[in-house]
Amino acid sequence: FFVADEAFPLKKYLMKPYPRAALTDEQRICNFRLTLGRKTVECAFGMLRSKFRIFDGPIGCSEKVVKPIVASACVLHNYIRKSEGVAYKPSLPKLKGSDENVCHRIVDKNLKTAKA
Repeated sequence: FFVADEAFPLKKYLMKPYPRAALTDEQRICNFRLTLGRKTVECAFGMLRSKFRIFDGPIGCSEKVVKPIVASACVLHNYIRKSEGVAYKPSLPKLKGSDENVCHRIVDKNLKTAKA
């Protein structure tokens, strides 16, 4: 499955949040979890994009070649973090500059909405 936001049409292979009108508690929690997952992936990809310029635009290769490129970038990213002494934490990344903690603010906002 792919996780998307409200802008995408619902498809069999695509998970997106429920429309916001009159949600049950279960639907609000589902929306929160889908949004959290999507934002986590967006933040992780943003980290890769900031290190590897190949992700600045479309990769002009076949899918067969793109998969190893992405996997290699992930391995290199993890190696760099480990060699710099940055331990893996199963949480959202802290970003540098004006985007610092943007992922955490998004999650905090969504958590408050899910509890409301």
